[in-house]
Amino acid sequence: MLKYLGLKNKGILSLKADNSFRALYLVIFLSALIVYISLSFAKEVRRDPFVPLVDNQGNIRSGQNLFVPAEEIAAKIVLKGILWDAKNPIAVINGKVLSEGSQLIVEDAGFAKTVIVQKINPDSVILNYNDREFEIKLRKKEKE
Repeated sequence: MLKYLGLKNKGILSLKADNSFRALYLVIFLSALIVYISLSFAKEVRRDPFVPLVDNQGNIRSGQNLFVPAEEIAAKIVLKGILWDAKNPIAVINGKVLSEGSQLIVEDAGFAKTVIVQKINPDSVILNYNDREFEIKLRKKEKE
């Protein structure tokens, strides 16, 4: 029986060493797996370094107040038109022709802010700035 298991010429010490190495490999593998899972599911939220930590009234900012509001960025974005196609929609934003996944650079107080075009709908565009989504819509034509 030992011949079939490959243990005929091995001593008891080598069997214990093999089992301890297997246990060590298992612990290392599980530790690496836990680290990988925790890093892949952790959503990194970065604060805009150019937003002051203290507001104009001297109050210390915290939480959501540490980020440039999407409304401030949206005010600097002008959606001129949408060329709708189910497979490849295109939007004209700030004079640039953009598709889904494209990046738009917006100047804000002398700094460049990167906004990503997430989704183009027939009448609106969903943009992403610092992992925050906001929507800009086409303006309706005013009657003359």
